[in-house]
Amino acid sequence: MVDGIDVASCGEVATAAAAGFTPERLFHSNPIKKDTDIAICARHGVQWFTFDNADEIAKLCAYAPGANVLLRVAIKNESCVVNLGAKFGVNPEDALPLLLQARSAGINVRGSRSTSAVSPLIPRPIRRHSKIVRQIFDDAAAAGVRLDTLDIGGGFPVTCPDGRAEARGLLPRGLAPPVEMFPAGVRIIAEPGRCISGDAMTLVVRVIGRSIRNGIPW
Repeated sequence: MVDGIDVASCGEVATAAAAGFTPERLFHSNPIKKDTDIAICARHGVQWFTFDNADEIAKLCAYAPGANVLLRVAIKNESCVVNLGAKFGVNPEDALPLLLQARSAGINVRGSRSTSAVSPLIPRPIRRHSKIVRQIFDDAAAAGVRLDTLDIGGGFPVTCPDGRAEARGLLPRGLAPPVEMFPAGVRIIAEPGRCISGDAMTLVVRVIGRSIRNGIPW
């Protein structure tokens, strides 16, 4: 079931709208946004945004008051192919202070967003991921902040390193841990786009040079 569309800019919002998706079904996943981008998306009716730093709080208060907000949490996954945890997200130990700061500023913090996938080893990282985020939910509840939405991100794999295609079987297995670990009533969102479309084409390129860097062929 397609519940919504992940967008990362006002241009993608316009594309999604042209495809027939209503604003309440759009989730703005970029944790660092330009003021104008937030303002344009909010005027369009986007109701869900993501943040992972204190600077973003003031922008959301100014340009998207009343919006629902997810805190991007950085999850370490040594087996991942693309380490998004190094690029986006607040460290788990810093999550609660940032949630409390956002709530004090008047932001409607609804939950968390993170990605531990982009890996062939789905069940184990997502189970560890779920334990970390569940602790954040529990800490927030103890501090008086009730979180009701969990976005486990995307990056579900298409093939394993040895070439075995396992995406379709791993997707439901990857979704099982958060379903098991979080109480009824918590909305769980996944972004399975890569495993649906990742093997839909073959990219042909020309190799014009080779090098070994830190023991890895480039």
